[in-house]
Amino acid sequence: MGTALSLQINKILFKVACNEKNCCFVTSKGLTANPDGIHIDSISQRKFGLRYYEAFSQQKHVLDILDTEQEWIEKEAKRELTKNESIYVQSMRFALG
Repeated sequence: MGTALSLQINKILFKVACNEKNCCFVTSKGLTANPDGIHIDSISQRKFGLRYYEAFSQQKHVLDILDTEQEWIEKEAKRELTKNESIYVQSMRFALG
């Protein structure tokens, strides 16, 4: 996402966030795009969510990658699935043969 256009858009979004009350900018730095080149992959979505939470809870801009992102992603990947998550996984396996 490092094209000249996206850099210009990010500058505009940052400027808006700085001038609006209760508004924070969150960077997409280091996130990975899906093959379509438009959307981000699931791990990047989780990282983006962590950044949004940080911005919301601290009421500050998130201008760089959070130090705890990778640790949180690894911890989350190892956790036991909830009952509903397990049902969903089994349903998908069944549906896909």
